[in-house]
Amino acid sequence: MKKVGILGGTFNPPHLGHLIMASEALFAAELAEVRFMPNYIAPHKEVAGASAEQRLAMTRLAISDHDQFKVEDFEIKQGGVSYSFDTLTKLSEQEPDVEFHFIIGADMVEGLSSWHRIDELVKLIRFIGVKRPGYTTETPYPVMLIDSPELRLSSTLLRERVAARGPSPFWCRRKWKLLFERSACMDHNHMLQTVKERLPENRFTHVLGVVDTATELAKAFKVSESNAQTAAILHDVAKFSDREWMKSVIVSENMDPLLLEYHAELWHAPVGAHLAKSEFGVTDEDVLNAIRYHTTGREAMSDLEKVVYIADLIEPNRKFSGVEELRQLKNQGLDVMMEAAIKHSIEFLKSKNQPVFPDSLKCYNYFVQQKGKVKE
Repeated sequence: MKKVGILGGTFNPPHLGHLIMASEALFAAELAEVRFMPNYIAPHKEVAGASAEQRLAMTRLAISDHDQFKVEDFEIKQGGVSYSFDTLTKLSEQEPDVEFHFIIGADMVEGLSSWHRIDELVKLIRFIGVKRPGYTTETPYPVMLIDSPELRLSSTLLRERVAARGPSPFWCRRKWKLLFERSACMDHNHMLQTVKERLPENRFTHVLGVVDTATELAKAFKVSESNAQTAAILHDVAKFSDREWMKSVIVSENMDPLLLEYHAELWHAPVGAHLAKSEFGVTDEDVLNAIRYHTTGREAMSDLEKVVYIADLIEPNRKFSGVEELRQLKNQGLDVMMEAAIKHSIEFLKSKNQPVFPDSLKCYNYFVQQKGKVKE
């Protein structure tokens, strides 16, 4: 039976410590290969920073020089919270001739008792625990303990080093490091600092309010808080860009030509999505769409898009008449809030004798039609 190691983690970013763990397990347990498996959403911690796709890309680069290292993208494709029991049950069903060995660090060994369905998991696969100074590795569960060269290194340390522009000699390849440096929100603080430099003080205060409100709404409505924060931080990144330059981007990037027939205040949203992708490395389409449509809305918006649109409208620094009533709708649900928000925006434009962009009308009509379907 083929013996395959699985090394799971956020890999945000991957580093030499991960490669050393895999190498030691490969040798000690006589494995045929080790698969690096990035989580989509880890059950033990929030994944803040690079998107799932970026972490997958970094992992591929990290192992590309090692023939016995592979990437397992099962959890990324599956989406949602990644529980080891569910993943390994499905992998075992797909590959009945493979004996899976799950590689974990000493810190995880001590916490095995808290794992989801651990008593069933230990019957399904074998655990390999990599020893680390400061951890006892005591556990009632069967774990093959192996030694490994000590390397005091973590993904958190690398993120801090990159954010501070400090030395970080633990990357395997330059491309890998460059990809991480361009990842969407490898460090939200660094991203905020960049945005701050481009906005007047009062507008940056607004951005901070949107970030706080989007985080609160994301938590309430079970939307990725990290994605909500990324979109909120970048939603106004192009707000004060030169209008002629924004116009040229709209044309060169083949954006909706109707934008040029409406007020230039709309332009910063799609151009901001362009900057989020080209400058900040954001690849998650849901995040990009949340930035792209935060001024107009659109029909069939995702929950993340709704969160950012609403947060932009009701953040604490907004003082217009009716804003408190909009805030109070939170306990009635995200769709109720979004419908009220788009109605308010349209009514505001009408009061100023301004044209309404078609996407906003489609958004309004969508909610009206959805209510009609429910009544039917």
